[in-house]
Amino acid sequence: MNHQPLVLEVVIAKHCQQCGAAVRVAETLQDKFPALDVHVVDLDGPEAVKPDAVFAVPAYLLNGRVVSLGNPEVKEISETIRALLQARAAIR
Repeated sequence: MNHQPLVLEVVIAKHCQQCGAAVRVAETLQDKFPALDVHVVDLDGPEAVKPDAVFAVPAYLLNGRVVSLGNPEVKEISETIRALLQARAAIR
């Protein structure tokens, strides 16, 4: 059984013009899915570590797997998250 939380990392950087929208998407998803563990990773932060799979920003990773480069439609990524959360609930 998988009891680890579903983790969404939204990777941003200061030079990125679309990253402000990415932060808003992250906030929307956190509000919509309280069981989702959302982290905004600012690559310009002092302790930031770029995930190996990331080569552009904004990037969205679910449990370490890239699910979007660039900002996805909230509806589209919500469907993916909902399906994963439902699958996890069915396993428990």
